[in-house]
Amino acid sequence: MIKELNFELKYSRFSIIFQLFIGLSLAILLYQLLSPIWWLVALILFSISFLIFLKQSRISQIAYLDQNFWSVAYSSQKIISRLEITKIIDYQIFMVIYFEGAPMKVAIIWFDQLSLQHWKKLKILQKLH
Repeated sequence: MIKELNFELKYSRFSIIFQLFIGLSLAILLYQLLSPIWWLVALILFSISFLIFLKQSRISQIAYLDQNFWSVAYSSQKIISRLEITKIIDYQIFMVIYFEGAPMKVAIIWFDQLSLQHWKKLKILQKLH
């Protein structure tokens, strides 16, 4: 049972493509609405925010401990944290997990980070939570 609720997360390519698509769509929309200098400023701000998005600490592994407590390992740190999950929201292509009292209060897990079997288990867990 415990091994079944141990999720090893891969790097998500879909999240990068999704962020680039949204940024590009906003840049095209703003190009039509703003003067060229303001559009250039907005494009620079989009680029900076995308770089910050890439530098964020990501979860590399999440495993069930007991009740609402989970162990969470971040890819940039060697520390494994014991956190309590307060809420899980399913958006079909990604899930948002809210933690209680964590340095990162929110974690996003994309569908391409897990195998199909583990993704289904996480969806079941979301319905039970």
